[in-house]
Amino acid sequence: MDYMPALYADKVSLYGTEHPIDALKKRGSDELTLQANENFFSITFKALDYLHSANYIFYYKIGSGGQWINNGNSGTISFNQLMPGRYDLFVRYYNTILEKESYI
Repeated sequence: MDYMPALYADKVSLYGTEHPIDALKKRGSDELTLQANENFFSITFKALDYLHSANYIFYYKIGSGGQWINNGNSGTISFNQLMPGRYDLFVRYYNTILEKESYI
């Protein structure tokens, strides 16, 4: 059986200060809520694989109609000067050993 680890959001960095993602999520949901002036931030995602952690290429897009952006081996996605509003962020990875994509 091929091992495809779950992808999860680990932390958020606001203006260079790291926070556990759960501290910024709405209770009981996966929704992250930031203030309008908190428009310079990064989100770190992980696929827990202690043996082959360097063998993942991460992709993300904003909105269901957006283009997938190749983020390389970095699980950190950075945003700056993001306009206030509601955004849906989609993240996936490609396992280079198994040549398979994760679920979104």
